[in-house]
Amino acid sequence: MGEASSSTILSTKYGKQAIRLIGSATRSMTYVIYVTAALVIFSLLDLFGVLYHFQLYSEIQHDYIISVIALVLLGVLFPLIWKVLKARRALDSWQDVFERGSLQMGIAMSMAHRDKGEGIKAVAETVAEMEPLRQHIANVGTSRFTDVSIAGVAFDALVDESLVETDDLKRLLREHGAIALVLKDVADISSVMDFRRRIKTYSSNTGRRIGIAAIVASEITDEARKGAGEILLVQKANGD
Repeated sequence: MGEASSSTILSTKYGKQAIRLIGSATRSMTYVIYVTAALVIFSLLDLFGVLYHFQLYSEIQHDYIISVIALVLLGVLFPLIWKVLKARRALDSWQDVFERGSLQMGIAMSMAHRDKGEGIKAVAETVAEMEPLRQHIANVGTSRFTDVSIAGVAFDALVDESLVETDDLKRLLREHGAIALVLKDVADISSVMDFRRRIKTYSSNTGRRIGIAAIVASEITDEARKGAGEILLVQKANGD
């Protein structure tokens, strides 16, 4: 429950921030239109000789007015660009939080119970691109992916290209990275830091990256959630 509420709160936060920035950018865009319209009107009056006809034209005045309008336009454009970039970052953060929350909830719901093999099956079922892995598990099971030690690093569950034979699955794991899982009764910040060290050592020793790294635990502390970073924290009680 805490996992879902945390993702919802963050998604709402980034969504509201993006909406606020987009609204501010829209108001700034109105000012850009006004200034641009003033520049266009002035240029047309100059083009058709209206300013000259009413003796309102001189080279100095012309250059002065153009310079002022251009400076005002720049003054409006720079904050507008900054707001648009900031809104994009907020939307990217919202998308990341939403995707992570969906993946964590999907894995938790797909697991029949908290088990190493079930964790691998749940990842394969939750991630749409993992169809070759789903087929592989259906044919041979998950036993070769549990209690794995590679390059001096041990994981409760690991799907690595060195553990599979089919070209499709090898290509999939090269593209998306390996899958690594650990199971804990309680996932705290020390669990997260230890898992992160294992991931780093694995990548350094094998030259391969881990695309999906998850800790499956009955309980997850607030400190672990804050420090999880790229690691997925999946809450799954023993009886679920």
